Amino acid sequence: MNQVTEKARRKNAPVVQHTLKELTGTIKSYLAQGAEYYTLAGQLLIEAHDEHFDSPKEFWGWTEIFDKSQTQLKIWMDMGAERNLGRPRKSQVYESQSDFLRKRERHVRGHHGREPEIQQILNRVDTEALAREAAKRRDELTQVVKLANQIIDIGFKTLAQKLHPDKRGGSERAMVLLNAARDRLRRHL
Repeated sequence: MNQVTEKARRKNAPVVQHTLKELTGTIKSYLAQGAEYYTLAGQLLIEAHDEHFDSPKEFWGWTEIFDKSQTQLKIWMDMGAERNLGRPRKSQVYESQSDFLRKRERHVRGHHGREPEIQQILNRVDTEALAREAAKRRDELTQVVKLANQIIDIGFKTLAQKLHPDKRGGSERAMVLLNAARDRLRRHL
């Protein structure tokens, strides 16, 4: 029994007898046709790997004729493997290579992607302590505003006693400026 039929028999798979030359031409054709054919190219790369090469080194040496990186070819082979296994299911139809990678990453991390990890982090956050801190800061800010208003009032009264037109050295113009300064300070609080 030859090596190709022995591998197929072990896998309980039908014997597919594409020559390496046929596979090469078809893969090149698929790659030239665009993204919707990458899965098919991946299936043929798997066939070439399984049926025509005894070592990964030989296989990857042969793939250099496609002028694509090993990483890229592995992605297409993964896409082809999913299809060979009867996938993608309706919920896993891949519109593009990026879509395949995104869905595969979600599958590796779990159905909800990163949500469980994020939920664990959120569960460790003490929201009640944060709310207490925020309330404390609001109370402190209220106290600061009250104190600032008192300082403005004390300063205004002290200067009004000196600058009032009825006092020696005071004038109406000085009081107008003092009132404007007080109003401006209060607006900034």
